[in-house]
Amino acid sequence: MDFGTISLNLSADAMIPQIPNGLENPEQVSLAFAIGMAFGYIFYGVAVVFGIPCNAFVLFRMYKFAKQFGEVFSNGIGICLFTMAIADIVSLASICVHYVLSFGLIEVNVGSHGVICKIVLFLTHVSTSVSIWSWLLMSLLRYLSVYYPMVYIQLWKLPVRILAITLGGAFVTNIWLLIAVTYIPTEVAYSGSCDQLPLFESQPDLNRIFLFVEIIWSFCIPTAAIVFVDSSVYLCRYSLIKQTRKLEKELRKSTSPQIKKNRKTLWKWLVIALIDIGLNLPEQINRMAVILGLVPGNDELTEFYLLMRVFAQLLYYLQFSFNGVYLALFIYDKSTNPNISNRSFKSANRNQNVEQIPLAGRSPESRHLHNSFISCSSDDDRPKLKNSPSSLQQKKPVKAVQSLGVY
Repeated sequence: MDFGTISLNLSADAMIPQIPNGLENPEQVSLAFAIGMAFGYIFYGVAVVFGIPCNAFVLFRMYKFAKQFGEVFSNGIGICLFTMAIADIVSLASICVHYVLSFGLIEVNVGSHGVICKIVLFLTHVSTSVSIWSWLLMSLLRYLSVYYPMVYIQLWKLPVRILAITLGGAFVTNIWLLIAVTYIPTEVAYSGSCDQLPLFESQPDLNRIFLFVEIIWSFCIPTAAIVFVDSSVYLCRYSLIKQTRKLEKELRKSTSPQIKKNRKTLWKWLVIALIDIGLNLPEQINRMAVILGLVPGNDELTEFYLLMRVFAQLLYYLQFSFNGVYLALFIYDKSTNPNISNRSFKSANRNQNVEQIPLAGRSPESRHLHNSFISCSSDDDRPKLKNSPSSLQQKKPVKAVQSLGVY
């Protein structure tokens, strides 16, 4: 087994840490180290085997949803889920290609391997950035719908615009990898390793600066924003129900089941976001430690550090499988089935008498944002109108958006 090629993530000095001195001979590797590395590779395979099919299933469901509810898809979180699934598939496919080449299952010449290293590293970093920013965009849409519903109504193609900016930012912050990354054959690693060279020999620390900027853009900013907006949405709901006694009594009579369902959904999305952040955090901490020079050179690395590095990266890639598996099993199938959504909406309408304001907004999904209990603003001046025939005609797409998890 090749113990040298254990990383696909670019560090400040080398993308793949080499086996430390004294461990070049496989006979000198401890049994615990060999078992740990074997389990690491096995779990990498599990992540790919489960992650790619589940994310492909997500793409299929989102494609069907887009054909039936085009405006809802492009103006809501549907396009975010579609983009995130593509990014997750690219990341998992990249790690798969990397390890197929690392184990020598496919022989390629040095020049071709160098091109593959550049493309794999670039796509991995770009797709990781796009994935977490797509998650942030979904959180942002929920935040706007609760705190600024009128602003949310007037927005048009907001997800598409933000995703375009996100993709551009990911390309800009990682384009240097296509120049710096190269392939270096080694005696220890059967197929060599993908390393990075200084962009400019006179400024070797410039690579560290680019890596630092990439971490800030692809992890620190979106992570902080996700925690803030998701927590704010839940706290808004909680404080609204607790502080407005009159409204609370009314909701207990008419919409108590729906409120509990919305609150449960908010908690669900917040927990998923925190799990993703937790899976991402160990590798990001390691990258930052390498950039700051807190990690010794490859010649001084220990077995313990190499094992921790492998499992940190394993958690990093498991996030892409986690997204696909969880959402494919518990979110996408019901949320993109128009028949289920329509039946659920009719059932809820028979059991509840929720007063809504029919709107003629640009996006069909905006019509469900104005239940009398949705905004954190004052309740005294909020108009209350009964459902009109025109609004009843829009129940089907409205419920489809509700099922997709805006709340």
